[in-house]
Amino acid sequence: MRITRNCRVSGRKIAREIGVNRESVRLIAKNELNLKPYKLQKVHLLTDDIKRVRLQRCRQLKRRAAGQKLERILFTDEKIFTIQQAHNHQNDRSCSAEAQGTSAIIERRQCEQSLMAWGGICATGKTPLVFIDQGVKINQEVNRRDILETVVLPWAHQHFGDTE
Repeated sequence: MRITRNCRVSGRKIAREIGVNRESVRLIAKNELNLKPYKLQKVHLLTDDIKRVRLQRCRQLKRRAAGQKLERILFTDEKIFTIQQAHNHQNDRSCSAEAQGTSAIIERRQCEQSLMAWGGICATGKTPLVFIDQGVKINQEVNRRDILETVVLPWAHQHFGDTE
């Protein structure tokens, strides 16, 4: 009855409330009630305002594409790459007939080393990759000085020439 009132209540909470072992609650739900746990999925709610804004932006992009200006729009992004093996101790398993010994030990560091890369792409080409030094925070000054003025501006003059 508790589950039919609220299907999102946890087995631990039910066990605590009625004073029963949580494993017993799990077995009753599984074997007697034929219930299975499912992960809830998040759904992005599109309101009328969001739909209207998206439609406006799509129309603007369509107008830009019709005027041949789309070829000179540069899309950029940066990405942090972690230079260390990712390990999830709950999901990463290995099966073996005998004990693995030292090969099963995964080393980790407190401060993971990482590398940030920046790149840009347009309809007619791509910019050179820019590697950001570790510890540098990308703010508007660093973005302008180290990326836009040093890399993008010379690349754009060479790639696009004097076109408007």
